[in-house]
Amino acid sequence: MADPHLMDRMFQRIMRGLADTGTAPHYAELARALGVPVEEGRLLLHAVMQAYPIGWLHPETDYIASFP
Repeated sequence: MADPHLMDRMFQRIMRGLADTGTAPHYAELARALGVPVEEGRLLLHAVMQAYPIGWLHPETDYIASFP
């Protein structure tokens, strides 16, 4: 299981990105903002999407399709 603190920070960064720009941030942007390697950011994004099933990734990609 991913670190709950990091998952919470990623959730907040996704929400802030949506509010500030109107678009969902890429996992590489999220990883940089959290100070983690890009692959860890990608895995963390998947963990967040599984933990908070209000949003989803576009099928067979790592792109946020919806995050209401």
